[in-house]
Amino acid sequence: MSRLIDEATGNEIKPGDPVKTFQEEEYTFSMISRRAEGNSTGRVIITRPCEHSEADHKELYWCRGVDEPEVFPSVINARIES
Repeated sequence: MSRLIDEATGNEIKPGDPVKTFQEEEYTFSMISRRAEGNSTGRVIITRPCEHSEADHKELYWCRGVDEPEVFPSVINARIES
């Protein structure tokens, strides 16, 4: 089973743990979406509430109220270990 490891502390990051991007944006770690294999570092999904107002949600049909990017682990200073 793969684990996400914080590069600075060496501690495991678990789903639900808060994380920060290299741009100091605050997110919550959701899951490992792609394992690290071969030359790939893998990918993780991080989440946070969207920044749209409630009124915007009536116009923005594509927004589900959550920002949920799939990123490289290095974006949150982490690595995937098998």
